[in-house]
Amino acid sequence: MAAVKGLGRTACAGVTMWAGVGALLVAGGLGLWTWEPGNDRSPFTATMGGVSPLAERADASEVCTPKLAGQAVVIYDASGKRELASGVEPSEGEVLPSSDGDTVGWCFHATQVQQLPGGEDTYKVQIGGGNIVTIDEDQLRTSIAQQREAMRNRTPLSNEDV
Repeated sequence: MAAVKGLGRTACAGVTMWAGVGALLVAGGLGLWTWEPGNDRSPFTATMGGVSPLAERADASEVCTPKLAGQAVVIYDASGKRELASGVEPSEGEVLPSSDGDTVGWCFHATQVQQLPGGEDTYKVQIGGGNIVTIDEDQLRTSIAQQREAMRNRTPLSNEDV
């Protein structure tokens, strides 16, 4: 009888072991199913360049205060329901020179939001509790220098629209 009991425990342990292995295989399969090659999900620093009419100019220098300085920047997932990261609009910007075309004299500023999870493709961004806009991940990963170059010679909104 003792031999049968020992055999029963061994059989039970074997079934438990195979059930655990099966669970690991299912979990691994789900992980592979949700993983997309080439989709970088690692956190990154989101970068957003913007221009605004001068709210305030610090003396005769080329330093300015952006209109939305100090306002909260919140980045949500593509649905706009789950907050992913947040930051603050910068308190200083750069007065754009005459070489920047229609935006000459406007205040260019760069906002950076750290630790934004990658892999969403598009994000919803809200600044200062205002309207929520959709921005592509590629744009948020673009350097400030490239964003500034893209803004050159763009026709800015009027002061009333900003």
